[in-house]
Amino acid sequence: VWSDIAAPLLVDLEQQFHGQAKFKKNQNVESRMRTARYIGELTKFRVAPPIIFLRCMRRCLDDFTGNNVDIACSLLESCGRFLFKLKHTNSKVNGLMETMGRLGKA
Repeated sequence: VWSDIAAPLLVDLEQQFHGQAKFKKNQNVESRMRTARYIGELTKFRVAPPIIFLRCMRRCLDDFTGNNVDIACSLLESCGRFLFKLKHTNSKVNGLMETMGRLGKA
């Protein structure tokens, strides 16, 4: 409906996600979860391009400990299945899932 606010909203959300990832405090876990779910829902409804989801997942997998595990799971819960079923993102999501499985075993 309001296509003119989509681009600035996505920029702000992605900056917020990466900014929150810099701080290792337990206080911002709820906020990070909400931001991750919001990005996932926007991706699922094709407001956000899949690359935003993929960058956020990569950020979580770069330091796959503590709260980043929960955030990655939240991202996958919100739009992982949707992106897995798309032809052009299937291989990327599959690769992320394999990486997540390897990191989880380590």
